[in-house]
Amino acid sequence: MELEQRAAGTFSYDPEQGIVSLVWSDCNLDEDIVKEMLVRFGEHAKAHPDSALLVDARKFTFAWEPEMDAWRDASVIPTYNDAGVRKFAFVFGDAVPIRPPAQTPPARYETGAFHSVDDARGWLSAN
Repeated sequence: MELEQRAAGTFSYDPEQGIVSLVWSDCNLDEDIVKEMLVRFGEHAKAHPDSALLVDARKFTFAWEPEMDAWRDASVIPTYNDAGVRKFAFVFGDAVPIRPPAQTPPARYETGAFHSVDDARGWLSAN
């Protein structure tokens, strides 16, 4: 079910699989928009506790800088942790190399990267 649509992307929730999703749109993104979207994603995660999170970043056009990692670790990851996120999956285009899922502090959940939404959903749904 769609939760919210913005120019930068769409948030949705699948109650059967317990997955909150963000699908990035093909639009011009700047740091403020990306931060706003990630904060909002955290709010949706808190509204659906103990969910898995899925970000479809195949249309994500923002040039992510290392400073954004520090901001995300301090400002967003604690929200995901408080929401009891089970797992977190990214879907990237075929050109992005994929590594095995891992837990990376400060996150208290595993994060995986995939080339298809189906593969990501399968992993998120597996125990």
